[in-house]
Amino acid sequence: MTNVLTNRMATINFYLHPKRDLQGDQLIILVVQHKGQKLNHSTGIKLSAKNWDKRHQRVKPQARFALNQNLLLNNLRDKAQNAILQLRMQGTEPTVANIRGVMFPQSEEVAKVLPSLNKFIESHRSSHSLGFLNKYNTLYTELEAIGGPEASGLHFTQLDATFMERYHHYLLEVKQNTNNTIAKKLGFLQAFLNWAAKNKLTIQNELPEIQLPPKRRAVHIALTRQELERLACLPLGELPKLERVRDVFCFGCYTGLRYSDIENLKPENVVELSREVGATTRGLRIHMVKTQDFLTVPLIPQALGLLEHYNYHLPVISNQKTNKFLKELGQLAGLDTPVQQVRFRGRERIENTLPKYELLTTHTARRTFATLSASGGMNLVILQRILGHANIKQTMEYIKEVEGAKITEMEKVWGGLDD
Repeated sequence: MTNVLTNRMATINFYLHPKRDLQGDQLIILVVQHKGQKLNHSTGIKLSAKNWDKRHQRVKPQARFALNQNLLLNNLRDKAQNAILQLRMQGTEPTVANIRGVMFPQSEEVAKVLPSLNKFIESHRSSHSLGFLNKYNTLYTELEAIGGPEASGLHFTQLDATFMERYHHYLLEVKQNTNNTIAKKLGFLQAFLNWAAKNKLTIQNELPEIQLPPKRRAVHIALTRQELERLACLPLGELPKLERVRDVFCFGCYTGLRYSDIENLKPENVVELSREVGATTRGLRIHMVKTQDFLTVPLIPQALGLLEHYNYHLPVISNQKTNKFLKELGQLAGLDTPVQQVRFRGRERIENTLPKYELLTTHTARRTFATLSASGGMNLVILQRILGHANIKQTMEYIKEVEGAKITEMEKVWGGLDD
């Protein structure tokens, strides 16, 4: 006897999910396959593999609660069969999405991907930055483009391997994204799907396995101490807009704050911090926009001076406009050291060389702070805490290699190097 129903290419099976819980039990999964599509549905039944009859796809009779559990499996099998028959009698193609809709009726909003993604965005609107929300607005637009005219009815069960291949191809060929960017976007999709499963908008077992392309370390820049001083001293009296952008950028270099946190800074964030010997110094105590964690940062004289100059209200403009003006500032300051960039799009290697000022962004300030602090001997654990990173690995990724430090260490071992 077999419990496989073959009906015009539709098959119904029960399997044990490969993952085991802490007790070593496995979940029984209903799998309906039709024309290359697959519906995975959790039965809610867990048991030890020794109690599973793989051939007959049922719980072994000697197992506890076997009778009731097998009745539930029979009921699910019958529901799948009846759903297929009902759809055919209506003249409707029994796709996986349609079969699931008949078997497990639910509201249109819950059953569909794009309305659920809207829910995700709205649920994070009050607690996350505009940059975070924009990433998922972009994801919405891209999924809508992939889904085509039927995008509004896109069901979670349709996010199968074929759909994921289409999405990857779209990012690669239409959007011309590099492998690193694609990996980030697939990570955003994974985060949304995990949220949807957690909030019972879909079922974890029916979600696709997202394969991230290999990431290669991107080229990020940081200013040297000399370059930072050159930029900070650049005479901009006749260019007040650029002067304000420069001052906000330098403040980021002196504190290591994210641009979103600088933008959110208020006079009450400036507080007295206690020194180890009992005296106090001025510093910042903030609630970070990105992570929602609290952070304290001592203020060096240059940073405090900028705050006082602007009466504790830094003249922050949009990230996008700031990035545009930073390139202009960098060019005026002569930050034109050639920087080689190597990126990958699929198997294609894209190589180009740009002057350093072309790569300046608001985030360069944070990397500059990390690099100069580390090269100056700051304890990495302290640096991690000032940056608000969860671990040292994150911090190390922010520290740009300092060629001068390499030369010093080589000379320690090998003696003087030729000029």
